[in-house]
Amino acid sequence: MLLDAGGEDRVAHAGSSDKARPDRLLDTLRQLMGAESMPSLLDTVRSIGRDVVGCDGISLVLRDGFLCHYAVEDATGPLWAGERVPADSRLSGWVMDTGSAAIIPDIFDDDRVQPTLYPCSFPRRPLERSTR
Repeated sequence: MLLDAGGEDRVAHAGSSDKARPDRLLDTLRQLMGAESMPSLLDTVRSIGRDVVGCDGISLVLRDGFLCHYAVEDATGPLWAGERVPADSRLSGWVMDTGSAAIIPDIFDDDRVQPTLYPCSFPRRPLERSTR
């Protein structure tokens, strides 16, 4: 789950002018390959995710049976780290079930999102992608 609470489209253009991008990609791959456990892998992805994508927050969500497990996050404000919730109650579950990306221009205008689950102004524009 990638979160962008800003008004501009930073996610789509993140790092597009970064001349060191190939070196950053290689460093990232080395870090991922060096992860020796799931917690280490999740921590690596969490620590580099926001920078690589250019968003206001990242939350890594794992399927745990019929639940979504919000394993780790790195965001400008607290979200749901550590929580396990029914998959059919969250956008993350929809993304996992359909294997489709979800790009939500405004959480208040999309039936797949329960705006009351989101803190007062963060995030307003989630982008989620399944890795199945």
